[in-house]
Amino acid sequence: MAARPGTVGIVIGAVLTVVGGVPCLLCAGLAVSARFGPASSDPHGYTMIFGTLFAVICAVPMLAGLAILLPSIHRRRSSYPGQHDVGQHNDRVQP
Repeated sequence: MAARPGTVGIVIGAVLTVVGGVPCLLCAGLAVSARFGPASSDPHGYTMIFGTLFAVICAVPMLAGLAILLPSIHRRRSSYPGQHDVGQHNDRVQP
């Protein structure tokens, strides 16, 4: 059975998502507008450089909040050829 976050976990996840997501979207919007806007608005490219940097930094708490909110049953599991299903463990050695 998958562990589900309680009320406190949901509140913490929502706060992290909003606190990280809003500045991330604003900084990413500034970087995109500096890239595709007129060159006279950002002649040296600082808005594009620092907007991208701050968007990446603000994305970390947003993604952590989303990881708390998303139940583990819905997360994708990595697999490789020959891997057994997660629920089926075979502890015996095959001859």
